[in-house]
Amino acid sequence: MRRLQCSLLAAVAAIGFASIASAADMPVKAYVAPIPVVHNWTGCYVGGTAGYTWGTSKQTYGGTRAGVPDAFLPVGFDVTGNYNVNGMLGGGEAGCNYQTNNWVWGIEVDGSWSGAQGAAGPTPGAIAAGANSARLFRTEQRWLATARGRLGYAADKWLWYVTAGAAWSGFDVNNDACAIAANACRNPTHVNRTGWIVGGGTEYALSGGWSVKGELLYADFGTFHYDDSPAANSCIQCYSMDVKMSEWIARLGVNYRFH
Repeated sequence: MRRLQCSLLAAVAAIGFASIASAADMPVKAYVAPIPVVHNWTGCYVGGTAGYTWGTSKQTYGGTRAGVPDAFLPVGFDVTGNYNVNGMLGGGEAGCNYQTNNWVWGIEVDGSWSGAQGAAGPTPGAIAAGANSARLFRTEQRWLATARGRLGYAADKWLWYVTAGAAWSGFDVNNDACAIAANACRNPTHVNRTGWIVGGGTEYALSGGWSVKGELLYADFGTFHYDDSPAANSCIQCYSMDVKMSEWIARLGVNYRFH
């Protein structure tokens, strides 16, 4: 009986060792890492922006105004030097993106209220030629709108882009003679201008379709013209002026992309 038990134990042990050896010879399945979820920028969005603009303006003499004897300066004479036109701006925007691999193509439009304004007195040369030193020449920006293309490079939730397109803006321009005569205050002339705009920025995707952005833009509106409009039929040195205007715009924004 003891001999039979020893034989059975030996057989069981042999089978166990054989199973272990067979399991050791089986190939091990390779570990497969989960595929990371990469953010996709394709889609349309709306949002809001706010920022600050640093502008530069200058007024030069534009020539004789019809019917008014105001040709006391040469055409093109710098009545002012360059002066700052600075202020806050804010508004809304909308756009659409399409992503292919890491490249993101898009269009964007925006509109903003602007409180930028600035003024300067006449240059010493203009004063020597007869301009009154008490007069102030003003440029005020009332609104700004752009329509731009965007080209960006995406790295998951980060998007870096360049942008360029057209810009439109409304300006109030005048020269203020209130310090000279009470009836000679000039009402501002409203001028709407078309220009061009370029820049770049970065955007970061948050959860739920939200993203935040920051960008720096440069806009140029060239040179535009206005004729001085005297009040109360009084004209003290009535001017015909050419105005140059360009600006840098730094702004932050928040967007929501529709899924």
